[in-house]
Amino acid sequence: ANDPASYAAILRMLAQQDMNRDLACIESRTLVLWGVHDQARPRDLVTKVAEMIPNAQFKELDTAHFMLIQTPKLVASEIDDFFGRAAKE
Repeated sequence: ANDPASYAAILRMLAQQDMNRDLACIESRTLVLWGVHDQARPRDLVTKVAEMIPNAQFKELDTAHFMLIQTPKLVASEIDDFFGRAAKE
């Protein structure tokens, strides 16, 4: 039920967005998750993002594009594990 003109404007904005310099400036530990069934965002695109972030951890999950809706317990468990490991270091 999105307004087509607004949705098109958002997609144009996202297509033109360049965050490469911003990603390289992230100093905190970062977890980058990718769903193996995600047909909207290819693995190579997500791994490139993870590679641009210093100290980022990339992890594949058995989920899809809307992972927080489709597999919320799985995502919550991965985030909890990530922060648990970080707290021990």
